Amino acid sequence: MKYFITLISTILIYTNINASLSDNNLPKTMVWSSYDIGASGYTEASALAEGMMKKYDIRVRLQPSGTSIGRLLLLKRKRVSVSFLGSEAYFASEGIHDFSSKKWGPQDLRLIIGRPNTFGIAVPADAGINTIADLKGKRVAYVTANPSLNVKVLAIMSFANLTWNDVIPVTYPGFAPTIKALQNGRLDAAGAVPTGSAVYELAASKKGIKWLDMPESNIEGWIKLNKLVPFMKPQIETLGAGLNEDNPTYIGGYNYPNLTVYADSTEEEIYNFIKALDESFNFYKDINAVMHKWRLDLASGTPAEIPIHKGVIKYLKEKKLWSQEDEEWNNARLKRLNLLKNTWNNFIQENSKLDDKAFKIEWLKERESVLAKN
Repeated sequence: MKYFITLISTILIYTNINASLSDNNLPKTMVWSSYDIGASGYTEASALAEGMMKKYDIRVRLQPSGTSIGRLLLLKRKRVSVSFLGSEAYFASEGIHDFSSKKWGPQDLRLIIGRPNTFGIAVPADAGINTIADLKGKRVAYVTANPSLNVKVLAIMSFANLTWNDVIPVTYPGFAPTIKALQNGRLDAAGAVPTGSAVYELAASKKGIKWLDMPESNIEGWIKLNKLVPFMKPQIETLGAGLNEDNPTYIGGYNYPNLTVYADSTEEEIYNFIKALDESFNFYKDINAVMHKWRLDLASGTPAEIPIHKGVIKYLKEKKLWSQEDEEWNNARLKRLNLLKNTWNNFIQENSKLDDKAFKIEWLKERESVLAKN
């Protein structure tokens, strides 16, 4: 059994496994969009692809993008079949932040699966930054077209009543360069997932790495955070760069990456995909330290950032992993999404002539008004 990996601007992974596709009906070739090289989302997408290809005679190509817009745009234009998204899945379905523009609005997205994960603000261990409050006046990474990252960083800063006006935002075109900048002394803080390859490099450098604590006991801080990212909860993390059982830190728990498609993906297509992902688990679960978290019972179900795809629900029911509570949650989330989509369709017809700034302001007002009434 041989396979090789070639890195260009994308990653091509091949395998010569002679597995029959008669039982799973997977496409011979798939393209997935993911976070850029150096991010944990890219590493995990590569591992899932490798595992599936060890079991099946398929070819998977990863298309990395450093921005939320880039990852989702590839899916919207049907240049990829699946997208590994962060919290932009939630923001896009809600039509907020970068997705409140005329070109976007609430997106009819569906979740396949998304593993439990954590996110925090990383700083060099030698920077003398010990608390979130210490970020005041410091250089904090801001990634272009990436609300998934930027909004979570803002939410964490709200623990200490800080906003982007209280720090020095330094703009970067993607996630990976922000961690390099921490290592090279050009930046003081950046939002990150603890298991990305880039943060492990920072931890291994002379500077080392420190995660700013978000204690569960700070109830007021968590209330402020949840106003911006309602899907995040306190979680003590022991796995990742600079973290272990003897050196844990409370940071934010949520689902990431989220394997996402649009609602128009067929039930059969997504059923076959989630089944294949589940049945190839043993081929990817040990590729790196976090892949065991992709086990179906850990990474599926509700609550989630977006509604679950009907093909996934069919498979979860077969595996006895879909409850009445899951059904009720999903129906409520679909109802909210449909309400936002209908509101958007009416709004854009009546307000399309507004300039972009005024359009966003009025849309967000209309959105809040409709949600408050329902």
